[in-house]
Amino acid sequence: MTSIQTESKTAESASRCEKMMGRAKTAVSDAIEDGAIAAKRFLRQKRNAAEDAVEQRVLAIRHNPVRSVAVAFSAGMVAGSVLSCFRGKAAKS
Repeated sequence: MTSIQTESKTAESASRCEKMMGRAKTAVSDAIEDGAIAAKRFLRQKRNAAEDAVEQRVLAIRHNPVRSVAVAFSAGMVAGSVLSCFRGKAAKS
């Protein structure tokens, strides 16, 4: 093989590598962009679901205010009882 043939093959290989790197770069860029779009869509859906849940809770409280107060009072009593049990165990230790 002559040096001219070697240089020609080297140039061809370099050209092929550049093309492959260009395709790989494009593929990676596309994948990152698709991931970002999917993440934004996911967050938007979850935010909408959270907003819907809050709206449902507000409507439930408006329709049943006495029940809502009773549930909140009961939850507070349970939480207070649990905390006092833990505090009592911690004081004995």
